[in-house]
This record gives sequence, C-alpha cells and structure tokens, in this order.
Amino acid sequence: MADLTTNAVNPNWIIRPARPGDAPAIASLMRRVFTETYGHVIAPDALERYLDTDFCERAIADARASRPFLLVFGTEGLAGVGEMHVHPPPACVPAQDSLEIARFYIHATYRGSGAAGALLAACERYGQDRQRSALWLCTWEQNPRAVAFYHKHGFKIVGTMEIVASGVVFHDWVMMKDIQAHPNREQALQMLSQLASRAKPDGEHSHPAHAGGADPDTREVRS
Repeated sequence: MADLTTNAVNPNWIIRPARPGDAPAIASLMRRVFTETYGHVIAPDALERYLDTDFCERAIADARASRPFLLVFGTEGLAGVGEMHVHPPPACVPAQDSLEIARFYIHATYRGSGAAGALLAACERYGQDRQRSALWLCTWEQNPRAVAFYHKHGFKIVGTMEIVASGVVFHDWVMMKDIQAHPNREQALQMLSQLASRAKPDGEHSHPAHAGGADPDTREVRS
C-alpha cells in the first residue's frame, strides 16, 4: 500500500501504513507515550514488565501482522501511530461493522501541531475505503485532553468500559463516530429538484423533500 497522503495544510506530514522495519520506532514511541500518560498510576516494576511485554519490538511486529497500523511522520521522524482492530464492538456501539482504533499515540513533540488530526483523518479514510460505517475507541476518563480532542473531531461518548493494565483498573469512555460517506446535501437536493422539474409540465414546481423527514447526517445513539 502506498503513502496515503501528504497533508494539504502541512505538506511535511507523510502518512503511510507501517512496514516491517518500523517496529523499533513504533515500540519506542508507544513506550514513551504510554509511560507519560499512565506511568504515574502504575507501580514502576509493574510498568516495566508491561512495557517489555506489550511494547517490545516482537509484540509490535506480531500485532502488525494481523492489524493495520498507520503512521504519521514529521520533519523529525515518527510523530504518531494509529493501530486499528476489526472485532465485535461492545454493546454500546450500535454499528456492528465498525472499526476500532485500538491505540492512538502521538509523540509529545508533535502535540498541537496538527499531526494527530491528520492521522485521525487517515484512520477515518481507511475505514471508509473498507466500507466501515463507524470508528470507535476507548479513552481514559482522566485524560481530558484526549477526550476533548476526539469530541472536536466528531466522536461522541456512547458508553463506558473497564480496562485492566498491570493490575490497575482504568475507567474509559467508549467513543464512536459515524464515518459513512454521505452525499453533499446541497448537491443532492439540487439534483432532486432538477429531476422533478424535468418530470413535470411547465408551470408546475417541485419541492425537494428529506427521506423520512430526517437529516441524513444525523444518527441517534443510546448507550
């Protein structure tokens, strides 16, 4: 698979799927970000064991063999990693054909730079290209920066989940975003109007209507 994009706003971003030789850089970035985010609530020895098990190069290589990883690169190297996973979602996610963003890590140097938004957009495009109707993820309730970021990019809280790491129970929000490709609303209405006008005699006027009276971009989600 070729590079997905060079970001239009910042052409320095290069986003592409992970390759076998990327495992050392991915492992290093994930270890660093995980430690920065969760290290203060996990005992040092337990944290080290967890990092050595889940974020070693072998574990990353094994995961990459069965899960898609997208990487964003900046001028200084690897800026972020998005790891996706296809499996049945929790009950609070109504879209059974959804795609999970299992891990989404951005190097501290690149936070606030636009790298995270560019990578998240690439994850969304990846899901759309594979006919997935939604993305979902879990994010720690005590990480307000991450929760705000996902809200900003269209994700909504649909439930909660407990995740255990190194004996510590983390209470996470389950967040979801509808990524179905919808036609441009104005273009669709204009096309309906034109088609209806052609079908009616002169002097009659057509009035475009919404199917079911609902905005096609709106979905009600209940947890």
